[in-house]
Amino acid sequence: MFRVLRVIRLLRSMKFMGTIVNVLYKKFFSFLYLFLILLIFLLMYALVGEQLYAGKTNANLGYRENFDTFYFAFLAVFQLLTITNWTDLQILTLNTEVYRGVTVLFLISWIIIGSYIFLNLFIGILINGFVMESAIEMNDEEAEMLEKKEAEEKAEREQLLKLKENYSNDNLIDGLVAIKSRGKNPFDGIECNESLFFFSKKMKFRKVIHRVATSNIFENFILIVIVFSSIKLALDTYDLFGTSSMPIDWMMNVLFILEATFKIISNGLIMDSGSYLRNGWNILDCIIVIISIIDMALVNMDLSFQKVHQFYLFF
Repeated sequence: MFRVLRVIRLLRSMKFMGTIVNVLYKKFFSFLYLFLILLIFLLMYALVGEQLYAGKTNANLGYRENFDTFYFAFLAVFQLLTITNWTDLQILTLNTEVYRGVTVLFLISWIIIGSYIFLNLFIGILINGFVMESAIEMNDEEAEMLEKKEAEEKAEREQLLKLKENYSNDNLIDGLVAIKSRGKNPFDGIECNESLFFFSKKMKFRKVIHRVATSNIFENFILIVIVFSSIKLALDTYDLFGTSSMPIDWMMNVLFILEATFKIISNGLIMDSGSYLRNGWNILDCIIVIISIIDMALVNMDLSFQKVHQFYLFF
């Protein structure tokens, strides 16, 4: 189960999937309150159905649905909510001694309330969340661009003032060219000055690690490893690789450990803003890395639940 979590890391590179996760997270309590109201209505209609039709449905009709107990009444009402084969319940209830007008009112009212109101409310909350998220993203992008532009203009003004003080008129143009050609700070947004209390921002080793950890090539390579790991995990279910796949598992686990190590050295661990464990996705990556280490440590132990194919052999 924990090895399957690696697939979730693919969401990081998909902006629209990140938006979906963010919307679901923000609307969680709205969904929870609506779910509680829906549950109350389910209980109400299950009790009403049990009161009306308990012991009255004709079992000879060949349908498994009934209202004889609260458990089966709840299942029947939930089936009506999803409108899945609801005609079976219609036939059962209309062939009872209960007045048909009451039966029609019971069935139609619950389908309208449950399926067309409650389920559409869930969709409405979700759509509203996407609209709000899109507006927030647009405002954030505009504010970020404006803030970045103002910061650049302010920095240029300050540098020009320094140039006027330190450069003569003949060297002013050369100074401007030097400022324009000056590269950006590679550790922009990272406040950790000494990662793991050893690797400072001035160390060439940390700069190289940071360049590797933030490069698109490295990120795409890790994504390819995740996809390959997911495919291999699916194939392990049918024991296509057998014990010969152990070196492959070790190699992929080592790559994930190296990725986490590079990012920790580059950003710091947790204490400063922008550190590795200050990001939710990185926390998930860290959990996966820890599970990978445990996976490698227990590989020689006789645990029938440790591998996917061993799980099937266990049963």
